[in-house]
Amino acid sequence: MSAAEDKLIDIIRSLPEKEQEEVLDFANYLKQKKDKQSRDFISKIPEVEEELTEEDLKAIEQAREDVKAGRVYSAEEVYKRLGI
Repeated sequence: MSAAEDKLIDIIRSLPEKEQEEVLDFANYLKQKKDKQSRDFISKIPEVEEELTEEDLKAIEQAREDVKAGRVYSAEEVYKRLGI
């Protein structure tokens, strides 16, 4: 856990229950906002209808192997790395 996460948890624990609920509501709002931004970004990517090349098929197979082997990043990790 990062120092910021530790500090946030300490602050939340120090608040009365009612205010903790408000923090939770706000955190959910921020998450929904980020999810909406991601959906909006993805929806703007144009769809391309072209046949997959042999190279494409190999890359897809490699990606499947990566997923099976656990060589993946969560959406949260990707956002953090990209600074979004």
